[in-house]
Amino acid sequence: MVIDDELWPRLEKLLPKPKGRHGKKDRLFMEAICWMLRSGAAWRDLPQDYGN
Repeated sequence: MVIDDELWPRLEKLLPKPKGRHGKKDRLFMEAICWMLRSGAAWRDLPQDYGN
């Protein structure tokens, strides 16, 4: 994916503490944002790899 295992812990420190089980999806969401910024695509064009 876009965010490697070395970078993720540094980014994770900048995010608010997760509440409930939604925190597990933070990395996937951040990777989806990175994909969109790099591709210039709309949310509706997001690949299934990033969820729905």
